[in-house]
Amino acid sequence: MDATSTETPTPPGTAPNSNNYRDKGVSELLDIIYLDTTPAVDGDVCKAISCKIKSKELSLVSVVEELGPRLTSTHVQERSKAVEILANVFAQLPSDFLNEKELQFIVDFLCDRCKDQHIVIPKIIMCVLPIVKCKNLPAGAGVKLLEQLFKEANIQSHIHKIRHSFFKSLQILLNSRLKEIQNMSSDFVMNFLQSMDGEKDPRNLLLLFRIIPCIVSEFELGPFLEDFFEMLSCYFPIDFNPTVKVPGEEMVTRDHLANALHICLSQTNEFAPFLIPLVMEKLESSSVDAKIDSLELLRLCCERSYVPQDLHSFLGQIWHAMRKEIFLGGNDKVEKKCYDFLRAAFKMISEDTDILNTCLTMIFRECRSHLSEPELRLIMPTANILRCITESGETACISVVRFLFPVLYDQICIKPSKSEKKRLLDIWETIINTCREYTQIKFNELVSTWDEIRGLWFTLLASDDWEIVQIVVKIFSHVIIVDTDFQKEHRDMLQQHLLRLVQTSFSMPHDTRSAIIFLSRRLCYFYGEEFSDSTIPKLLSTLSHSTPATDSLCEYNCEGNELCAPRALSCTVLGECSHLHPITFQKVVAYLLAKLKMNPLELESMKCLGSIVENACTKEENDFKKKPDLDSLFTSMCVLDEIISAAFQVCMVLKERQKEDAESDGSMVLNDVTVTSEVVRNCLLQATDIIRTFLRACDERQQHQAISQYWDKKVKANGGVENYLGSIPGILVEALIGPIRPSVSIQLKEALIKWILENISVDCNTFGKQTAEIHIIPHVRLLGSLVNKAQNDEELGIHLNEIDSFLDKHLCSNSDSQAIPELDEVAEKKGDQDSSSISNGEKSNVINALIWIVKGLAMRGFGELDYWVDKIIRLLNDKVLGVDAVNHFHFLVADDPHSLNPESFCMFRFLYKQRLFQTSVDKLVSGYRIASSQPVQFNFIRALSSQLKHVPSEILFLEIDSVLPLLVASLKCNSSSQVLLSTLNALMEMMNSQDTKHKLTEYCHDLVPQLTLLAQNNPSMDVRRTSLSCLRRCTKAPTHIILPLRDGVIDNLVPCLDDPKRLVRKEAIKTRSLWILISAPGGL
Repeated sequence: MDATSTETPTPPGTAPNSNNYRDKGVSELLDIIYLDTTPAVDGDVCKAISCKIKSKELSLVSVVEELGPRLTSTHVQERSKAVEILANVFAQLPSDFLNEKELQFIVDFLCDRCKDQHIVIPKIIMCVLPIVKCKNLPAGAGVKLLEQLFKEANIQSHIHKIRHSFFKSLQILLNSRLKEIQNMSSDFVMNFLQSMDGEKDPRNLLLLFRIIPCIVSEFELGPFLEDFFEMLSCYFPIDFNPTVKVPGEEMVTRDHLANALHICLSQTNEFAPFLIPLVMEKLESSSVDAKIDSLELLRLCCERSYVPQDLHSFLGQIWHAMRKEIFLGGNDKVEKKCYDFLRAAFKMISEDTDILNTCLTMIFRECRSHLSEPELRLIMPTANILRCITESGETACISVVRFLFPVLYDQICIKPSKSEKKRLLDIWETIINTCREYTQIKFNELVSTWDEIRGLWFTLLASDDWEIVQIVVKIFSHVIIVDTDFQKEHRDMLQQHLLRLVQTSFSMPHDTRSAIIFLSRRLCYFYGEEFSDSTIPKLLSTLSHSTPATDSLCEYNCEGNELCAPRALSCTVLGECSHLHPITFQKVVAYLLAKLKMNPLELESMKCLGSIVENACTKEENDFKKKPDLDSLFTSMCVLDEIISAAFQVCMVLKERQKEDAESDGSMVLNDVTVTSEVVRNCLLQATDIIRTFLRACDERQQHQAISQYWDKKVKANGGVENYLGSIPGILVEALIGPIRPSVSIQLKEALIKWILENISVDCNTFGKQTAEIHIIPHVRLLGSLVNKAQNDEELGIHLNEIDSFLDKHLCSNSDSQAIPELDEVAEKKGDQDSSSISNGEKSNVINALIWIVKGLAMRGFGELDYWVDKIIRLLNDKVLGVDAVNHFHFLVADDPHSLNPESFCMFRFLYKQRLFQTSVDKLVSGYRIASSQPVQFNFIRALSSQLKHVPSEILFLEIDSVLPLLVASLKCNSSSQVLLSTLNALMEMMNSQDTKHKLTEYCHDLVPQLTLLAQNNPSMDVRRTSLSCLRRCTKAPTHIILPLRDGVIDNLVPCLDDPKRLVRKEAIKTRSLWILISAPGGL
């Protein structure tokens, strides 16, 4: 550099940008490299040179000419540096930049340099890598480079980086110039073995293991076969523990190396004579990892390359090793790998019948002895072996059936113990279930004692042991699929047994009932006509032997188990099976409709029909084998007409019931039968569920017909909306209108909305809770649905203007607690009882309506949502009405199964819950901070907490700084258990997250005492248990923060150790133990 230059030199050790060298010539750039040996400077300068070459400012020839004196220097270090500069420059050039002539010149130069001193060789290898990547590499050039490097460069004598560069070059050439390299034949294999021999670096080994499968597949190993295997076998099994990950490099794990090595060893079956003895040796070792790797390798060999003859001479050794690990090993992971290998091995061996029979004979000989002693522990491993063989293929499965069925039959006949029979039947059921995967297997043709076996199963079906009955029912469920195995007379007998089981199902366990239902579904699906003729009439007869009163007794006096009675089980079977076959469907639905027409209060019939409609409308199984049009079946049978007619009759009964004075037992007499209000209500709920499900499944044309018949015409016939809606409960109106598509026109929609607004303001205290759920709440939900489904902004604006005026009229007087101080005084002095005297019962319904309207707008993605959310937030400032607003606040983000959901064709904008939460959270936090009193603060806290379980934790974490203080404060509120649980779960997620748990440490002094109180005193078991879980996670906070709290927590958790609930006691022991260990010697 010129001494007179004013440019400030770059300090050594810094990394200047390559743009600093743009104006310098190649000679100056090379001088910089030789004067400053800093790697960063070298890289920047070489990058600047390559940029000049790419921009045609320099030619590659000029760079080489400038390096000429250095390339031919008598000093080795200078020659090495010059080659390194070339390598760095080549690495910066695009793969298609150099032409064929230039590349040929470079290749000749590099081959000549390979004869240089050993110090230059590493730089030559580094220079080869960018050259072999070039697309215009001349034919034969890659082979020429390889031959010269194999000859002159002792690869294993170089450092890891150089070896990796060579192996990477080799991989590229094998991928792009395989045909040329194959001409090297055995010389390439020999040289490759020499270059790899002794490699220990895991990064290089992983690269080599990815190269070797190509070499094994594409090259004739010939005399080097055993040498090649020996080279690979020295790495098996992999014994490697990864160190700290190096930034910028791929993290190599033991699994990476093991999986790659297994692929190499399993690439060809030529390794079999050497590999199998090696694997047998490793299986004898005490290392679990070695055993797992050996079994995994054998499995891969069977799946990828081996043929039956490769294992033939080793079958005895392999079986000896397998039986040792399965029967005596005691390690679950090794045992599982044994089963995986057996499955793969028999799938491969099945290609040769003679070898398969030899192997099976050896295994069956030992399995027979174990099957004769089902009380011993070897019975289950034996069953697993037979299952693996069965799963391997149809040929092996046939052999297992021929061997196993007679053995199991003999053993069950002679074993008196029920427990032994259960084990054997379990094995039988598992094998039969697997056999049904092969459609060509027919048991009656394979087993000579098939009739006796079938008779044995029928005998066991009459057992008094429900577990045996359950297993046999499962067996029949699999067997009946093939009609030749189970002919008509046997199916008739099975259906008789099925009916008998239904009739005696009073104490039947749940699993046995599930098995009976599954068998019924199979019979109906495969033999629908027979099932309809013989079983369906008797099930319907069982269903008809009931009255509404006994329905109620059956449902509510069976220890909470709805399927404990024969009638209830018949109902379930009919509901689950009827939609699977058209004849069954027509017969059952016609019967139920006729029965409901005579008596609409048949609750079991209503439930059964509801299950059928739900399955037929919502499940994919309704493709009948002869596939009639489901729509035509419903239309011709007038299902919707009959259900709506029954629903109207129930409404009339309900209306009469409300007019009469209730007796002390809350019952009434209908058609000489005593029914309860609960039965009437349940019948109405079930009928509306059926109507809703049916209408959701209808297309637009069908919905238009339904709304025309059951709304437009009915309203006209009754003289207007007011008269019609006044005669039927709101839940029926919601079921009729709620599922309708927005594109289906509903006449008098404005009158409907106006009527709802006028009638939801009725004081809820005038009705009971259940009556309000039938009349008022459905109207509120329907109002939100109608707002959501407004077809355009104009229609929506009309609705919202009317609703806004209504809300202002009913809520404005109480929207601000400071505007009515006398109300605050009343609320403070007299509490909630006095609030009813100022019509807060009416306002509660109006607030609920506001919540559902906002929910509908939020789902729709309404642009002016903030205005409506503000209306709710302002209500929280009122000490009286704020409580009602909080109680309904969770509906904003909770899922609604009735009207406001995508299934009912509501307008649904994705992620509306997250947007609604983010819209409200800032307003709630601000309201909390400016609240005038503690009760008002609690309103804001509870409103926030009620949303937490419906919002993803990722969204919550975004607002953690503002939300966290409120969550901690919410634990002090007198909230419901559900609100507390949502808060506690949110806190737990924050404690588990690495990004947020440090924020909680600031609140430990407030959080820990409150969690302790909840764990001690809260009436909810879930709250106590979750509080203890949070306390346990608090022990991960820094010791200096939680140490002052330790003694208090330890003392206060003593009562939790005597909690009446075992789960709470268990959690208390874990939590208290961790707190004791804080700052203890050897502790946390």
